[in-house]
Amino acid sequence: MRAFWLEPGVRVSQQFLADVHKAINRFAAWQGASEVVLENAPDALRAA
Repeated sequence: MRAFWLEPGVRVSQQFLADVHKAINRFAAWQGASEVVLENAPDALRAA
């Protein structure tokens, strides 16, 4: 995954992180991927 961007004002909560994690994992499984590498993400996500 090359980049993950957030719109201004998006609050990064534990529920948000869990939902994003679940969505990315489901997509990766659908693609047959065994791992996901995130190259660029907002600091709010990297800190989580």
